[in-house]
Order: sequence, then structure tokens, then C-alpha cells
Amino acid sequence: RLGMKAFEGRCKVQIIWMAEVLGNEGNILLKLIEEPPADTYLVLVAEDEELILKTILSRCQTLRMQGIRDEDLVQALMARHEVPEQEAWKLAHLADGNYHAAVQMLESQTADIQNRFVVWMRALVKGRVSVLADWGEAMALLGREQQKAFIRYALHCFREALLMQHLPGLPPRLVEDQLNVAMYIAEHVQHESMVAIVLRLENMHYFIQRNANPKVQFLHLSLDMMDLLNNRVPARVERVRG
Repeated sequence: RLGMKAFEGRCKVQIIWMAEVLGNEGNILLKLIEEPPADTYLVLVAEDEELILKTILSRCQTLRMQGIRDEDLVQALMARHEVPEQEAWKLAHLADGNYHAAVQMLESQTADIQNRFVVWMRALVKGRVSVLADWGEAMALLGREQQKAFIRYALHCFREALLMQHLPGLPPRLVEDQLNVAMYIAEHVQHESMVAIVLRLENMHYFIQRNANPKVQFLHLSLDMMDLLNNRVPARVERVRG
């Protein structure tokens, strides 16, 4: 396509989404990126810079896009989607500057996610395996986007709790109902267990994206979380993407 002549404008632009998943096949672009035709621009868009081939990255000019400010995100949600202000702030904190993620969570019923998270945490802390099994079956019936939204919600709460432990003066990005849960986690869960929990949640998000069996994965996650929240010795865990 880039070899064709531009008729409607002087320049040609090729946008390549998710450049991090090109893998070794991306090497065929090296010559084109290094010496593109005249008036031709290639825009590679990626979420994880570390996964882009170094040979490609070295030939590009890197521009890191900043997230949308919470205040602007709240105003957009209130104006475009008629979201109440308190709910808009909750979505803005969870979305972390990503408008698309905020809309997805809005469509996935954040209030329902919050209730599921509270039920899950209570069962984990009290060690109620039968409740966790039923909870996992209920989670498996949800759509994949709702499952991912739940994991993002949990990640946000645990990361904020981790910040509370180490940066107590930093204002938490949480609303009141989330703050109570995060404060409990920060006070009762050791640092090593918190780090392991965050990694397990990140891996769970990865598994959901790749259509792993949700019933098995959620039960496995719950059993691991139950040990970690009660400060039993955590097993070594790594990100599944290396």
C-alpha cells in the first residue's frame, strides 16, 4: 500500500496497532522503517514498550502518551454518559486516565463488581472454601469483559493498599467504600504477600484474555489468595509474559 501513489494528499500514513505482538515477523519492517519512501510516515502504537523488538524500537522516535486527568475524565463521563459525580470519580480512579477503560467498566456495571469483590474478600479472609467455589462458578458465567473489569478493580484496590504501606502521605485514589477495604489490606497483609497477589491478578487478566477456563482459574486464584491474605508463606510467582 505504501508503494502506491497518494492522490488525495501529499503524505501517506500507515498506522500499525499493537506493535508489541509482531514478534520476529516484525523484522520484515526494518528496512521500511529505517528508509521509508518519500513523504511516508509509519505510526506504531503499543501498550507495552518492553515487548517491542529492540531492532524496531531503535529505529523509531518514541512518544509516550499521558493519561487523561481525573478531573477531565469525570467531566466527560458526566456529560456524555450522564454518570453521577460520585460514580464518575470511582470510574476515573479505576481507569487511571483511560477513557475507553472507563466506558467499558461503566458498561460492565461497576457497582456489581464492587459487591462481588467485597463478597470475595470476606470469603478469602474467613477461609470459606465452599463460598469461594460458588463464587468462582458465578464469575465464570459472566462475560469476558466483565471478568477483566473485575480483575482491574481488584488490582486497583491492592495497588492502592500497597502504596498506603510505603507512602502513607500520598492521597489514595479511592472512594470511601473502596478505601475501607484497601485500609484493611494495608494493615493486615505483609508486603511480600501483597506483591505476590498483584502478580497473580495480573496473570489472571492475561489468562482471561486468552480464553482460559474461567471456572478453574478463578477457583485456583481464590485458593492462592486465601493463603496469601492470611500471610502464609507465598509461593514464588512470576509474570506469565516473562
